[in-house]
Amino acid sequence: SGNLIEGNVIERGTADVDQFGIRVSGWFDPSPQTAAEWWATHHDMAGAPFAPAVGNVIRRNRIVGGYYGIALWSAQESVIEGNFSTFNVRNLSAQNRSDRNQIRNNRFSESISSSVHLAYGSCDNLIEGNSIRTTRSTGEGLLQAYVGSSRNRFVCNRTDCPGPSVGS
Repeated sequence: SGNLIEGNVIERGTADVDQFGIRVSGWFDPSPQTAAEWWATHHDMAGAPFAPAVGNVIRRNRIVGGYYGIALWSAQESVIEGNFSTFNVRNLSAQNRSDRNQIRNNRFSESISSSVHLAYGSCDNLIEGNSIRTTRSTGEGLLQAYVGSSRNRFVCNRTDCPGPSVGS
């Protein structure tokens, strides 16, 4: 908790699911289940073993490559701003009760899947003023919240998908 991650240049050569540009993670362990399996059997995150990472700032970083450019897992009340993340599968993912975060004024590009992905009980986040452009995205919305995510606000973001991209 309380980490400052600022002004870094991170280059990852692969989109392997275990490759992160930046990852801030609290402790969330629904073992022996995955988060998706926990959700399927419990229908909310209440009671899941959980200790959040709180009050982090991720600012002015450049991330190229990797599966997730920026990954928030059980991160809360954090600010993610002014970053550039490109050529990731997902530019930013907030999962496993990542709540009350401000994701603003970032540039995300060339995601293969969703650019901003909120899932597994991540609630009350503000996603504002981000610029998103991709010619590679297929199959998912560029701005996405699902599986128990609620009360998230997507405000004044700009998306651009020129060329053959296919979204849902």
